[in-house]
Amino acid sequence: MHTPNISILIPAHNSEKIISTTIGEINSVFKKLNIIYEIIVCDNASTDNTSGVATKAGAKVVYEKKRGISFSRNKAASIASGEIFFFIDEDTIISKKLILQTLKAFEDPKIKLVSTISKLNSYPNFASFGIWLYNLASLIFAYGAGHYICVKKNAFKKMNGFNRHLYSFEDIDFTNKVKKMFGRKAMVILKTPVLTSSRKFASGHSSSLFMLQLLGFILNKKIGKNRSKLKFWYGEPEPTANFNWVFYLISFIMILSYEPLLQTGLLTDNFLSLSTLILMLLLSIPLITNITVFIQIFLFTLILEIIGLSTGMIFGVYAYLPTYQAISVFGVPLFIPFAWFIIISSIRRISFNLIHSLFLIFILDVFLEKFAVSKGLWFWENPSLLAAPIQNYLAWIIISFLCLLLFKNSKPKLLNATLSILAIMIFITTQLFSYSIIWGISGFIFAILLSVQALSKGFREQEN
Repeated sequence: MHTPNISILIPAHNSEKIISTTIGEINSVFKKLNIIYEIIVCDNASTDNTSGVATKAGAKVVYEKKRGISFSRNKAASIASGEIFFFIDEDTIISKKLILQTLKAFEDPKIKLVSTISKLNSYPNFASFGIWLYNLASLIFAYGAGHYICVKKNAFKKMNGFNRHLYSFEDIDFTNKVKKMFGRKAMVILKTPVLTSSRKFASGHSSSLFMLQLLGFILNKKIGKNRSKLKFWYGEPEPTANFNWVFYLISFIMILSYEPLLQTGLLTDNFLSLSTLILMLLLSIPLITNITVFIQIFLFTLILEIIGLSTGMIFGVYAYLPTYQAISVFGVPLFIPFAWFIIISSIRRISFNLIHSLFLIFILDVFLEKFAVSKGLWFWENPSLLAAPIQNYLAWIIISFLCLLLFKNSKPKLLNATLSILAIMIFITTQLFSYSIIWGISGFIFAILLSVQALSKGFREQEN
């Protein structure tokens, strides 16, 4: 009996519907090449007939009860007898051209690992196109992709296999170990892609969370060791929120077209008031996770604005221009309490604590007031160097503090909070540029800092 030259190792979990196609394509390619090979499927705690289908398709099957991609890959490798291990995902299709290129690369005794780029069989949403960014990173920084990692058996053993403490990103970790142990020149990233499934992106798994975790791992954050946080791989599909992207797309189109349309002078007061209200509504909807909290903040801030406008006792003496009072309650434009809700909900979500939240809200209000005064949304009787009276900023801090303290039962998705607050800042900043380049650049820098803050918060939440 001949010892296989190649062991094809496939980790699989609940893959009865796709595993036979993968195995069939592998058999079709390798038989044409007249290579001695074996196919080993590791059934990783499947609850369907993955093992039966794989066996019927001609693969050896080994069972790993502990759920985790590293455990599954290592278990398959433990019974493999080939000189080269081909790790291929259960939903990945290879080509004859790719195999020939891989074998050609391994003719060089210095080469320990070969991987390649990937393409999806479909692109169901915006996040799925991130695969091309990862492909670019793979070619530049030599990151292997778990869809297709080929490694010499002796090198695999020397590295003790895949990291048993990682439940994801084990492919990046593994290729990093190859570079560290054998050098960058010991691995090759090919440009002939494998075809892999987009089922995770299409089935309602959190692709935005996946992108955040991937970026965090690449940046050396402690991500990948806590399986409960890796919902893209191990969680159940959630109801998709693709409609949120529609809201944000419409919002950003409105924001970018707002200033050019305003310059035409053709817009009526009713249109300006309605369009601003619609914009604030679109940016609020993705943040509403508790309708009671939304109503409380909305009514609380609306009542305070009405009292403040009529008495001048809360924020100082000010007045809204008639342009934005077409849709108002007792003189307060209806978009104002929506703006309060967006700012409070978003800043609270991306900040680390209460003091941090209040600081960010204060800075944002400085830009907001300068924008509002420069564009004639409202004006102050006794302005300060920061456009509004100091009393106004103190009131903002106190009201924000009360909202953050009283209305806790709402936690929007981090991505939604980030996009909503960035939309507000872009809305402000694009129009501040026409007033002052310095204010515009400052607003742009603050928007970048908010983005970095959101990323930092996301990384912290995903670390183990």
